[in-house]
Amino acid sequence: MDGNTHVFSPLEYVAPHSRVGLVACAALDVALTDPLHQIQASFARIDATTIGPGDRELEHYHALILQVEDGCAGSNWFRPEILRTNTRPLLLAGEPDAIFCRASLQVHADDIIFAPFAANELIVRLSRLMSGTRHGRHAVARPARWCVLVADDDRDIVTYLDCVLQTFDVDVHFASNGVAALAAARRLLPDLVLLDIGMPALSGMDVLRCLKNDPGTRDIPALLLTASSDPLDVAKGVELGAAGYILKPFGYIALIQKLKIFLPDHNFSARTTTAGDSTLFPGAQEAREIRTDVRVMAVKSSNGRLPRVRP
Repeated sequence: MDGNTHVFSPLEYVAPHSRVGLVACAALDVALTDPLHQIQASFARIDATTIGPGDRELEHYHALILQVEDGCAGSNWFRPEILRTNTRPLLLAGEPDAIFCRASLQVHADDIIFAPFAANELIVRLSRLMSGTRHGRHAVARPARWCVLVADDDRDIVTYLDCVLQTFDVDVHFASNGVAALAAARRLLPDLVLLDIGMPALSGMDVLRCLKNDPGTRDIPALLLTASSDPLDVAKGVELGAAGYILKPFGYIALIQKLKIFLPDHNFSARTTTAGDSTLFPGAQEAREIRTDVRVMAVKSSNGRLPRVRP
């Protein structure tokens, strides 16, 4: 053997007697515990049904490993709004398909490892977590105020929605393209998403599809903003799981009526609106709601035609 050849030594990477918590890792038990024995780390199998993210019992662990598998549910560890309260370095482990379909969990973890994996790979990844070479996460408490994400690339509409949402006691965040909207939704886990269908990079329909395919974000209600009253577009959005539609251009009262459904505990400053009132979106004619049911909510102008909002 060449004298300059470096032989991998697990103890060079992880300090002996490091403490690792294994959360819901029964299926990967051998694959995880054998490398931990090699590095002389102490470990404990954590009951995911009785101990949750952020619990004080976890404070003495240097790192946690959470197994993600198809069909995993019923535990707070797989609810991203709870997982973000975790304060310990967290490694997700599992089959690629299982982890990819739960992208919202990845946002609130520090690293991932795909099974099957080599013992050396696990050791190196744990070393990076525990040595601080990866940025650790701080617990993110549930916001005191409700959170609304607005995803639209039209500056006029964004400005108008910002003004309207100021009448509610909510935190408002904005994204100008579909990729940013999807990342923000996974990170913020908002209480409501206002999602423009025609965004660049990733369409609103594609963003909605991704959110509804992820168990961690599928329950976030999404209102689609669209200038199209085509029944096929409406049906497609409903099929994907949209909570409703707001048809552009829209007026203050019509918008408030929709928001009240999803932000019922918040006060707002109601104003009467007429065809010439400045509270209408610029360029819009008087709007009136003509149909509301549990599947589709649309706003139609009084003359049956809707002028397009300028880009």
